[in-house]
Amino acid sequence: MWEDEILEEIHRIREEHAKAFNYDIKAICEDCFYTEFKSDADKQSIYGAIQSSFFVPLKPNF
Repeated sequence: MWEDEILEEIHRIREEHAKAFNYDIKAICEDCFYTEFKSDADKQSIYGAIQSSFFVPLKPNF
């Protein structure tokens, strides 16, 4: 039978994550939500820093 190393790694990581939360689906979902929220906040702060350092306001041509 063919075995996929990537899928095996995904299953192993998923099992470790579930075990860390005692297989409590609510706790797992809350962790995923928090991680996603924090990731989005980090992206926004990084984007804001990049944008403010490279943004040059244009003067209107009146």
